[in-house]
Amino acid sequence: MNPKRMVAALVIPLLLAGCDGGDADELPFTDLADAAAIVWWNKVYKCCTDEELSNFTFTNVIECRIQVGAGIDGYMVKPMQDAIASGRGEYDGKNAMACIEAFQALGCVGTNNPQEFFDNCQSPWTAKQTDGEPCASWVECVAGTYCSEETSHCVTPAAQNQTCTPDQDPYCEAQLYCDGATCLMRKPENAACSGNEECALGTTCTQGTCTAVEPTCTGRP
Repeated sequence: MNPKRMVAALVIPLLLAGCDGGDADELPFTDLADAAAIVWWNKVYKCCTDEELSNFTFTNVIECRIQVGAGIDGYMVKPMQDAIASGRGEYDGKNAMACIEAFQALGCVGTNNPQEFFDNCQSPWTAKQTDGEPCASWVECVAGTYCSEETSHCVTPAAQNQTCTPDQDPYCEAQLYCDGATCLMRKPENAACSGNEECALGTTCTQGTCTAVEPTCTGRP
């Protein structure tokens, strides 16, 4: 076994056991970033080849906890903390633990993106701000809206065939792109394109054609 895989195999269960802070079915808010980083590394070291692992800037679970944990903390946890303090969001520790377990249970199937922990479970986060209400970050706006950097208010994205201006509010819905004037459906795989924003989610514009992104870290041979 690769030495860093051996270290991770021994350390990860101990780290997860220490994340509970009491109730094994509930993940304290203060442990969310660290727990997410740990299970993400668990997935990475099991599913990535040595060549794929060499593309990361960390080489072991401790470095992963520092780097990935800090990223998750800055992108998600701190904004949630601010939202809770201002009454613009609520956290559910039991749902959070269930989400961590669901992400881990995916094994080498499904996403390896730590920003998508909540895609396969009941979200532990409830945003409270609706369209037109003030917001300080993306976590404060209810589903179907986003926090505008221009106005600091929750905004409903433009629907298909509605008018739009590139890089200005309101942005098109995620499955759409702005052609300069109108929100249009993103193009399917193998369609002609001039930029990534034109292509369906999960594809990129490669040499003028929407191309599926090659999966990585899907299991060791």
